[in-house]
Amino acid sequence: MKTLPDNPNLDHLRQQAKDLLAGLRDADPTSTLTQAQAALAEQYGFRGWTDLKAEVDRLRGQAEVADRALARAIAEHYGLGEVVGEMRPIARADDTGRRWSLATDRGRWAVRTMDTWWPIVDAETDVALQQAADAAGVLLPAPVRSRAGGIVESIGGHSWRVYEWLHSGPPLSAPASSSVTREVGRILATIHGLALPVDRISPWHHSRLSTVGWPELAATATAARAGWAAALGEAVPTLLDLDAIAAPDTPAPEPVLTHNVLGPASTRLTASGRLVVVGWEHAGGQPPSWELANALLDWTVNPAAG
Repeated sequence: MKTLPDNPNLDHLRQQAKDLLAGLRDADPTSTLTQAQAALAEQYGFRGWTDLKAEVDRLRGQAEVADRALARAIAEHYGLGEVVGEMRPIARADDTGRRWSLATDRGRWAVRTMDTWWPIVDAETDVALQQAADAAGVLLPAPVRSRAGGIVESIGGHSWRVYEWLHSGPPLSAPASSSVTREVGRILATIHGLALPVDRISPWHHSRLSTVGWPELAATATAARAGWAAALGEAVPTLLDLDAIAAPDTPAPEPVLTHNVLGPASTRLTASGRLVVVGWEHAGGQPPSWELANALLDWTVNPAAG
């Protein structure tokens, strides 16, 4: 499920609904903005657009402001210039940390904590991927090194990374328009075409995170009287067929260094319609065919995908 930022912007939500409408109309030309707004509200966990707007009104202006000394310390460590405004969060904490906006006399910067970052590859490796992707035409916020030459620095009891600010709209949602998904495919092909070597496949894609099988899970759900138990029970035969496609003894294809989570939450649109890719901290090894399959899932099946 999508989560609202600490200080949500109703204009951003309206833009998300318009972007979603373009995707809905690809499947059904009669789709309306009202339907898109309702679908977006559901993705955020609300019964309708009215409830979503009410929550935006409730949260507006409540986002915290970072200590000014911390903002100055970050700016000093990374050589960003003199701080000229408040450092405010632009998203709730995720599985890596929290994103903030910092303004200085040299411009605006995207800074983020890395306190809960579980790197698949080290920061230097993901930066090398970003630089190669940028040189190949993928639009992304450029990573910034500290004065000491580091990517991740410990400041004020937190680990930090900094990126140049690249103005764009809010995160996209699925289903997206065909023009967007076509561009996602082009970007994946570009990254895969770099063929940057990596020593292993990301464990998040190569390891089973549970030893419980689908029939056992369905039985447990039924015993617990879960509301979705019947649907899962009906899906078990299909899930077992899918499991059989990649038997445990099937050798994995050769991985390349890649983005790893190129879903809607990792993409934005500029005012000119170009796709911006963020979220490179999760870069790691994955066979191109696997990442393509994962992207198809994220962009078509799971509206809240990362």
